[in-house]
Amino acid sequence: MDKRLAGQQTGFTLIEVMIAMAIFAFGLLALAALQIAALKLNSDSQYVTQANLLANEMVGMMWGSPTAAGVSAYDGLDTQNATAMPSTGMAASNALVWKADIESQLPGGRGQVNVDGTNVTITLSWQGRAGLRTYPLATQIGY
Repeated sequence: MDKRLAGQQTGFTLIEVMIAMAIFAFGLLALAALQIAALKLNSDSQYVTQANLLANEMVGMMWGSPTAAGVSAYDGLDTQNATAMPSTGMAASNALVWKADIESQLPGGRGQVNVDGTNVTITLSWQGRAGLRTYPLATQIGY
């Protein structure tokens, strides 16, 4: 009786191994997809960090202006509009440096500055994986 049962069981272990390997392969594919998603999100977070650093760079440049009039020279600055760039003084040279930094660090990057008295709003935008991304920074620079 034992021989007959053993003969009927032949090959059953092979099927179990094949099913286990298929489950393992699906698990590996899921891990690979998870890794790809993590890399994409890491790339997007890198650009948000760069935007934060660039916005703070402009705040630092504006704090370097010795007067309120020097700060107001940055009002309306737009790195993608040549007519909206300051034309003279320290604001003009700082704007050119900032524009070059944005273009080299953010894909399709654009920087804008709006000054309303002591309130300053800096907005950076760039092309992310999911479309246009924007990073706003609002602060006060007072004299």
